[in-house]
Amino acid sequence: MKPIPASPIPLGIAAVSFVQPSWTVANDWFGPSMPRKFARHTGIERRAVSPEGEEAMAAAAFRQLVRET
Repeated sequence: MKPIPASPIPLGIAAVSFVQPSWTVANDWFGPSMPRKFARHTGIERRAVSPEGEEAMAAAAFRQLVRET
C-alpha cells in the first residue's frame, strides 16, 4: 500500500480516501453486477483492488493519523 501523502490541510478520517492501490480491474470484470450506466455517470472506468482487506487499510490509516497528531 502506498503511504498517505503529507498534507498541509488536516484531513482527519478523510485520509482513508487517499489510499490508492496499484492494482486495477476494468468495470467489465464485474460482469452484469455492474450497471452499464456506472461508467457514464461516474467517469470511473477501472476499480482499484488492494491486497489488504478493509480492516487492515483502516488500521493503517488510523496508525498514520495517530502519528500525525
